[in-house]
Amino acid sequence: FIENAVKEYAGEGFRLGDEDVPANRNVLVRNEATDNANHGFRVRIGQQNLLLLNHAEDNATEGFRTQDGSNRFIANTAIGNGDEGFRLSDVAAQDSAVIGNTAEGKGLPEDNDQISCNFPPPEGEEPDINPGIVTSNEAADNKIIGNVTQGNCVGIGVETGSQSNEITKNVAFDNRLIDLADGNLDCDDNDWRINVFETSEDEIIGERRRQGGRGAIDHYGLAVDSLATLEAVKERLVAAGADIG
Repeated sequence: FIENAVKEYAGEGFRLGDEDVPANRNVLVRNEATDNANHGFRVRIGQQNLLLLNHAEDNATEGFRTQDGSNRFIANTAIGNGDEGFRLSDVAAQDSAVIGNTAEGKGLPEDNDQISCNFPPPEGEEPDINPGIVTSNEAADNKIIGNVTQGNCVGIGVETGSQSNEITKNVAFDNRLIDLADGNLDCDDNDWRINVFETSEDEIIGERRRQGGRGAIDHYGLAVDSLATLEAVKERLVAAGADIG
């Protein structure tokens, strides 16, 4: 599927696979899904599919979603969709890769500085904190590498029960609630490394009493390959004027 466009359709823009009918080894390049009533791009059942340089914007639910394994999402863009920009969902969603994509403005009006991301939600309503990129419903062993998430409620999220995922070299900033989140205790065995996030000075201190608020961030851990490397890092920090305690 190359350079197709689906706009204002009553269902999904692009869908691979259906009940008991897998769609394997397909390639989707430079397609656009805009203003559709469901997902922009969805792999319902199918493996070893490649989605490259596609664009999903203002769709009612997710921009990109896979519910099966061994699929690749590379250099795609999801902007202003109603739910997540990219979602890896369900137990079958394993060994997939989300690499070099951009997820922006998950349904948030750019001119609304008072938006709360529906957290905590009004009485009787469910929370609406869908991230720019998320693994959920026990999706495991996936790679989320080198992506950019900006202006979402949550930048990148790993839900409880989603394990053994690699989340590295991503950039998350200007997300309203939090940039990076893992619902597993101590991140379980998810591998979070070399991710860049930005926050304001007052958020570093944090408002512990507010539901969803950050606590104080006053300690950081560095993983290095040797004591010599650690000593070199220490010297560079001292030279830069840092207080190493």
